[in-house]
Amino acid sequence: MQEIVQYTPVILDPNTAFSRLILSDDLTAFRDGLWPRKGQCLPANPERLKDHVGVLGFEGFKSGVHSWIVDVYSATWLLGVMEESAQRQRGVRCHPEYLYLEMESECAPDYRACFPPDKLVKIKLEKELLRVTVTLNCDEGMLTFTDSMTNDIIHTIQHTFTQTVYPFFSTICPDTPLRLLHMKISINLQSAMGINRSKCYLKW
Repeated sequence: MQEIVQYTPVILDPNTAFSRLILSDDLTAFRDGLWPRKGQCLPANPERLKDHVGVLGFEGFKSGVHSWIVDVYSATWLLGVMEESAQRQRGVRCHPEYLYLEMESECAPDYRACFPPDKLVKIKLEKELLRVTVTLNCDEGMLTFTDSMTNDIIHTIQHTFTQTVYPFFSTICPDTPLRLLHMKISINLQSAMGINRSKCYLKW
């Protein structure tokens, strides 16, 4: 017996969200509200980002391979990971605790990758990205960004991960949210000697 189910490998942690952000009820999407919502009083918890319009994933990773897909239709965005020890009261640009891919759009899309210690690399692409797959390989020290529509690798950052890292997301677009997509799991149920055994296969 085979069954296809959906799940979201990464959900957003509202306790880390910058005060202007508006998160969806299912914690898979967010946009910039441009100003804190009226009457909103967020707790000054230490994990909250204070100086960057971003939010972290709920779960951190220290080993294994992890992947998540993001719709990036907004005009300006940033995707990557943040090390657990990072200062959350300051911006992220080119700080050594952050590894990311970003896009800024003025007249034309401008893509850059940033990684320790303070490297910023411009990336030339033939067309604008609409959906990005982020793959974190903690064991081999790689963070790979892929165009989900074509499966072409955009950029790979090599880095030795010595501590837990969290998925990181940012946008300053008020109209179009960044959205984490569901992934499909194919579950095969096999029965042997009256005992049910489950096998799970990921379908990207």
